[in-house]
Amino acid sequence: MKKLALIISTVILIGLLPATACKTNGGESRTQIPVQDIGTLWVEQEAADDIMTVPGGVPAYRANVQQQGVENPWTPIEISEATLSSGSEEATIYYRTLIETAAGENRNNVIKVIIPNKGVDSLSLYAIGVPAGLTLVDGMQWGGPGSRASVVVIEISSDVIPGAYSFEIGIEIKGEDYGTVPCTIKVIK
Repeated sequence: MKKLALIISTVILIGLLPATACKTNGGESRTQIPVQDIGTLWVEQEAADDIMTVPGGVPAYRANVQQQGVENPWTPIEISEATLSSGSEEATIYYRTLIETAAGENRNNVIKVIIPNKGVDSLSLYAIGVPAGLTLVDGMQWGGPGSRASVVVIEISSDVIPGAYSFEIGIEIKGEDYGTVPCTIKVIK
C-alpha cells in the first residue's frame, strides 16, 4: 500500500511540475542588449532600414520616409504591433517581426514603446535565444511624449548560412519586465 501511495504521489508531483516551475522562455537565459553608439555602425551602402530622423527627431526607416516631390525607391518596411503588460499597466510595442538580409550585413529594428497618458522614462532591452552569428546592440534611443524608441542594430556575420533565425527581444520599462516580442532574421543568398 505504501508503494502505491508513493507511486501516486510521484505521478502527481511530476504532473504539477510544468504548472509550478519557474519559466524562462524555454529555459534560455536573458542577455542584456548592450548600448553602443550607432554612429560607429554606419555602412557606406544605403539600405531600406537605414535610420533617418523625421521632424521632432523621431527615428524612422529610410523606406518609410516620404519626401515631397521625390520618388521613394524603397519598398516600405512592415511594422508589427503588440500589447504587453506589467501588472495593470499596458504598453503598445511597434517593431519588425521579420527581417530579410544577406549574411555580412547590419539590419535595424526600431522598438517603439508607447504607454498612453504616461511617460516612458527608461527603456532597456534584453534578448532570449539569439542564434550564433547574430549580435544585437542598442544603437540609439529617442524619447518623446508618452513614448520611447530604441534602435536595435542586428549584426549578421558573413559566416551565417541562409535560413531563418528566430529570437525574442524583451522590454523593460522603468525596471519592470513587460515580456518579449519575436524577431526572425531570414538570411538569403
